[in-house]
Amino acid sequence: MKKLLLLLVLISQSVFGQETSNFKIENRDLVWQFIFETDLSQEELKQELSTKGIWESFEKVGDDLIGICSGMDADFKGAGYSEMSVPIYVARKSINFHSLIQFKDGRYRVTISNIKLIQKYDDGLTKQGVVWALSEIAVNKNGSFRKGFLKKPSEIYNYTFMKSLEIQQNKDTEEW
Repeated sequence: MKKLLLLLVLISQSVFGQETSNFKIENRDLVWQFIFETDLSQEELKQELSTKGIWESFEKVGDDLIGICSGMDADFKGAGYSEMSVPIYVARKSINFHSLIQFKDGRYRVTISNIKLIQKYDDGLTKQGVVWALSEIAVNKNGSFRKGFLKKPSEIYNYTFMKSLEIQQNKDTEEW
């Protein structure tokens, strides 16, 4: 019995330990969430984020920022992979999503939801413009992560979101 319990603990740690990619499942939908540290004010942060060029629309609602991103490509090369080494849905589809950015002193939390993949061009399998919810690929019928998603795809999408949403702060603007 103790061995079975230990085995279950190890299995759960290996599955949940892989959630370093900041993805989680909420009501069978895939959500990405991360808290970034910052010294910028909310207005400065909004300005910096708006210059990223990833939002189709971006507006302040109360104390939060809400944005819709379309046409972002997964940066599999930046994550250390080649096009031929990643699943076809990573390399041939752009990413659309909704974002919620919330502020507290010294940090901001980004929540990405409604993640859709859009086929970039016609190929032998899919026509340009076909849309898939990433949750259809990442979440199985039981409402847990598919093993294949927890490998390269979650790492690549996590890298892409982190790189796109983190604000690099220059402490000394005089130093090149």
